Amino acid sequence: MGLSRLGIVTRTVRPQCTLREASHLMIEDSIGALLLTDTPGGEIRGIVTDRDIVRRIAKGADPATEILGSFAEQVVTTIHEGATRAEAIHKFKTHGIRRLPVVDDAGGLSGIISLDDVLVELGDEMSDVASTIRSQFRHQPPESER
Repeated sequence: MGLSRLGIVTRTVRPQCTLREASHLMIEDSIGALLLTDTPGGEIRGIVTDRDIVRRIAKGADPATEILGSFAEQVVTTIHEGATRAEAIHKFKTHGIRRLPVVDDAGGLSGIISLDDVLVELGDEMSDVASTIRSQFRHQPPESER
């Protein structure tokens, strides 16, 4: 099962985007990370999370003038849109990250997937399994009647 099944939402911004602008975009789109590109659909130049922004401001950065390109994580781990959930989990674990940009065959950005997306999907599957098991127990005769 490929990652394209999961709800992938992302927004890209230019490295010159300020902390204030980035914060507003994240609130507007209800997202926790922005990918930096020089052009829409261009090569990923970095990633910034809401946590990165909070830490930067806590260290004294001016949200109106500080730009994302000055501190964005520039080594961005990506995953192919045809990868499995297990491959995504492995990347989350080995790289110690919570978000993975998803790329297509040409290396273009398809979106971003978060560890939370994977956890929600796993929870839904476990709920389905539990319902199936409950249903089977309800339809089986008691041990004494078998």
